[in-house]
Amino acid sequence: MTDLQTFQYKGKPFLMLLVIAFFGACAAVLVYAAQSVSGGLIINGIIELSASGATIFYYVLAAASLCFVLLGLLGLRNALAVTREVEIASDRISAPKGLMSKTVVNVPFAEVQDIRRYAISGQEFLEVVHGNGKLSIPKQASKNETEFEAMANALIERYTAWRERAA
Repeated sequence: MTDLQTFQYKGKPFLMLLVIAFFGACAAVLVYAAQSVSGGLIINGIIELSASGATIFYYVLAAASLCFVLLGLLGLRNALAVTREVEIASDRISAPKGLMSKTVVNVPFAEVQDIRRYAISGQEFLEVVHGNGKLSIPKQASKNETEFEAMANALIERYTAWRERAA
């Protein structure tokens, strides 16, 4: 067993293109809606807005959509230009703090309290709980499912071996 195993960690360009396209279309529709308001707006029969209030409401939603377009562009740049890795050594794990973050978190196994896998809305994560917080590695940041499984297994094996040596 080599001392250091590395696994690719980066976003998916196609997913980022979908984010850009979807929220770009939302922004365009919302701007059109804001410019063509002829009357007020009633939201779920609870909130009633005048024509000027509805225009502002649509422009605010359009601005929020444009913020997601910008995040998608940033994610696309990171997915295409930035290559980061998760490193698993015999005594530590190092991984980027998040998909958009340049910060690399180094967690010695001595600080690890728990390693677990969980899913939220169909998205799977590998989480390392340590003394200074949590390090979450999303499955979607791996090259494919096989690499994610290999990374999870390598982490668990190395952590287990470290605990046996430390005991």
